[in-house]
Amino acid sequence: MFAVLDKDGNNQICRDEFLHFGSVLLLNLEKKSSYATFVETHLPSIFRSTLYQTLCNSVKSQQFEHTIDIVLLLNAIVVFAQDYPQLAGHEIQSDPHYLDGYLDTVWEVAETVFTALYVIEASLKIMTMGWRTYIQSPRNAFDFFITILVCLASAYVFYPNAYNNRTLIEFVVMARVLRLGRLLFSIKQFRLFGYISLEIIPPAASVFMVLLFIGYFFSSLGMLLFGGV
Repeated sequence: MFAVLDKDGNNQICRDEFLHFGSVLLLNLEKKSSYATFVETHLPSIFRSTLYQTLCNSVKSQQFEHTIDIVLLLNAIVVFAQDYPQLAGHEIQSDPHYLDGYLDTVWEVAETVFTALYVIEASLKIMTMGWRTYIQSPRNAFDFFITILVCLASAYVFYPNAYNNRTLIEFVVMARVLRLGRLLFSIKQFRLFGYISLEIIPPAASVFMVLLFIGYFFSSLGMLLFGGV
């Protein structure tokens, strides 16, 4: 900003130059980095190709992010429909073929498709942006962690005779819906709330600890008074 204001290059800002300070604040400044992606370094011919550059522009565009938002919303609807009977208090009949290592229901096929889409999303972003640039974004880091967690849990649960408990995969799949929090940044009217949420969480950590203590104490008291009932 100082360099933009200092038009004559004398390392000083005069009064006339300072009067343009308001206009300089409206500029969109971008940080340049010498970091190069794997494709740019090791596959320069592919990197310079028109097809790859079109792919990079598409992955980095807002339309791509909006598409992922729509996929997340559909995923949330599927999770809600799948777990609605349990949330409503209905008796759940366990499927004896659920843990045989196969995809026997429409819900399992849908969740597998969503998992594949998220893996493709992360792979495209890492390939076009580079790992270091990709992981620097807190949102990308959270999305990547959830995607890897779902893949590992799915492989562990659905592998024949590996882990006979469907609860793990259900909790992990429901945790993936937390990615809907990115909608706070996508909708302009709610973007401020998203940024405030990120800023307020670290200072409010002590408050969360107090709430955790109260909840844990209440649970322990319940176990002491009504344990076994």
